[in-house]
Amino acid sequence: MTFAQLPKQEAISSGHHIIRSLDRIMESLNGLNDKQLNYQPPARGANSIYMIATHALASAEESLLKTINGQPISRDRKQEFSARADAAAPLQQYWQQQRKQLQNVIDSLSENELEREYRGANGETLTGSAILLTEALHIAEHLGQAEITRDLARSI
Repeated sequence: MTFAQLPKQEAISSGHHIIRSLDRIMESLNGLNDKQLNYQPPARGANSIYMIATHALASAEESLLKTINGQPISRDRKQEFSARADAAAPLQQYWQQQRKQLQNVIDSLSENELEREYRGANGETLTGSAILLTEALHIAEHLGQAEITRDLARSI
């Protein structure tokens, strides 16, 4: 069995991990002022915690809402990595709205939808199960980045 053929329970568990990781990313924005939200560590290619949160949410929306569920989603990946904020609240409120949609898509996936092949944003073909697992891993990477970046930003 490949990860693309996960049993339904394991695939859905990956989807729930996406939600929990995004919850933690959004929580990591709490208490940060605008300077801290937009702080980029002094390393080549480093992103602010706000950029990371914006990108992680957009990635999940694209994978779950657009690729699996067929909803039209407008995404500007380049803009995600130039996003700036005066406050975290608008993004956190948007997350609460989108969280319900993402959770509904995950919870309503059938065995057929998990086994079906979808064409991803990069042109690759993945099963629904593979999309959930791949996205869970992707968001988990960004959770680690967000928490480290938050800790660094608190020191400024």
